[in-house]
Amino acid sequence: MIPDAFVCANENIAVGLCQRALEAGYRVPDDFCITGFDDFDKASYFEPRITTISYSKMDVAYEAMGVLHSIWNGENVQKIVYSKAKPVFQESCGCNNIKHKYRSDYIKERIFSEVRQIDLYNETMVMNRKLFECESYEKMGEQLVKCLDALRCKEMYLMMNRDIVNAQNCGVMDEIEEEQRVEGYPPEMEAVIAFKDGKIHTDVQMNVEDMVPKLWNRKKGDIRVFVPLHIREREIGYFVLVNCDYMFENQFLYETIASFSKSLEYFYGKIELEKANQKLSILYIQDSLTGLYNRMAYNKLAIPLYNSCIDENKPLAIMFFDADHLKMVNDKYGHDMGNVVIGGVADAIKRSFPHEAVAMRYGGDEFVVLIPDCNEQKAKNMEKSFHKTLKDMTSAKKLPFGIEASSGFVIAVDNSRSLDDYINEADELMYQAKKRHKAQRD
Repeated sequence: MIPDAFVCANENIAVGLCQRALEAGYRVPDDFCITGFDDFDKASYFEPRITTISYSKMDVAYEAMGVLHSIWNGENVQKIVYSKAKPVFQESCGCNNIKHKYRSDYIKERIFSEVRQIDLYNETMVMNRKLFECESYEKMGEQLVKCLDALRCKEMYLMMNRDIVNAQNCGVMDEIEEEQRVEGYPPEMEAVIAFKDGKIHTDVQMNVEDMVPKLWNRKKGDIRVFVPLHIREREIGYFVLVNCDYMFENQFLYETIASFSKSLEYFYGKIELEKANQKLSILYIQDSLTGLYNRMAYNKLAIPLYNSCIDENKPLAIMFFDADHLKMVNDKYGHDMGNVVIGGVADAIKRSFPHEAVAMRYGGDEFVVLIPDCNEQKAKNMEKSFHKTLKDMTSAKKLPFGIEASSGFVIAVDNSRSLDDYINEADELMYQAKKRHKAQRD
């Protein structure tokens, strides 16, 4: 027995049912009626024209935002919320619609729509390639603006979490602490880029508190879309797009934002990978006990610094240090106290020499420091500061033994000699100082 009517959930089902009925030898609406839902274009341009239900997506969105607002404020919410809808009676239920839409117009529109879709797809492909070539978030924002400007977007703002933006400029030694990172959107955001009045602006000062009022106070009629940006589960920022409603067609807005988000994640991952490689590199040349460079840094840092100073005719001070009476401390107080001596000498080196110096733990209790652009008088002052620092540390720690070290230095200016030659000379001067100290103690 054939039913009198089929009530379909949407136009796709209704069209498919009409087509299958025709193939089976039935005629709609002579044998039975069919209705759809959504009032898409295909309902009015199919043969027979599909009776359907029309509603406003804006009304549905308005009701949904009202429900969200009520939930946000802790108010009771109805389980079912209705939106306005109206029937559109057409041929599939035996009715005649006096406002027929011409099928020729539909075909013409479909042709132009496909052309626009191809153009937008090509734009997206070009944008993807250029985004992956960018070396900063700012450059990525500029590239996206160029794409959206070509597609008639009136304004655009890219807001990002400041810790994400700052991470691209942070070295591995001054990374942002985890406790500074926040979940969700922080009160202050970085305005990476803005596009308005036909120009790109990279110096816009905005935050979450003043972004919305500034935008919503504009003249009526503008359409503003806020689009969140994520890297996996973490919120990293959002877009504000003005008058870009044309991009809702064919999901181009979604494709654009998805492409940009993917590029953001790629760039963020690239930064994290570079920092991980830097950490591994530092661990390779860093002494775990003292925090100074280890002997591996000799080829990686010391020789290049020596060659650079020699080539530029800049004096390079080379200092050699050796901890005094370490064997006695190890034998009498244990190797843990011996490590205290080694660590104390290393700490005094860190405090006494400039940041650009290359300080290495050269052996068990031996240290070498290279100070660029340092003449003999500067070297003497630093050596004196080093020994005073050791003396102050001994007093502060109240140890049963003194933390002492012997030192010697040379100034490298002769390009006919190697770095090894100078280190050996500084070592010899250190050894002579050590003998003098021992003779004084005896």
